[in-house]
Amino acid sequence: MNTAKLKRVSQKSLLTTTRVYLGIIFLIYGAAKIHPGQFHHGDFVFDSTKDTPFELVWYFFGYSLVYTLFIALGEIVAAILLIIPRTATLGAVCLLPISVNIAVINFCYDVKGMGPFTLFLSVLCLWLLFMDRKKLQIIFWDRHSVESFTKKPRRSTVANTLGGPTTVSGSESTTRGGKNR
Repeated sequence: MNTAKLKRVSQKSLLTTTRVYLGIIFLIYGAAKIHPGQFHHGDFVFDSTKDTPFELVWYFFGYSLVYTLFIALGEIVAAILLIIPRTATLGAVCLLPISVNIAVINFCYDVKGMGPFTLFLSVLCLWLLFMDRKKLQIIFWDRHSVESFTKKPRRSTVANTLGGPTTVSGSESTTRGGKNR
């Protein structure tokens, strides 16, 4: 096996491993929010002199079951998209703001030392997006490339030589405006 092929295979394996790893992590965290429940639900009393910022965050997120399920659904959907090869780029795009938000919350509220780990997950997500930068460039910045993928090729060479969309019928050709040429 030559070195170029080995490099390609290794890179693809590393990308796949990273996608699956992130996908499984966020599937687990999303499922943990649903059952048995990652956050404190129900009535609570927060005492700022005794309780920690971590407890405040957990009470806040657990206060609304709907919001907890919304967070869980976002993590689970992004994780599934990331695991499926065809939708992996979309999954990474969806997962990046989720993972960065979690990292910021973990650092700001000192969530049991999880800040560095969630920052690592965000960096992995950024790396996946960097590796898909050509796809993202086509989608977000290079309109000409997107149009070439979405437009059907023209059948008639007459249309191309006359300078625009043209229909040919019988012995006359007309443009969109209906004027004869």
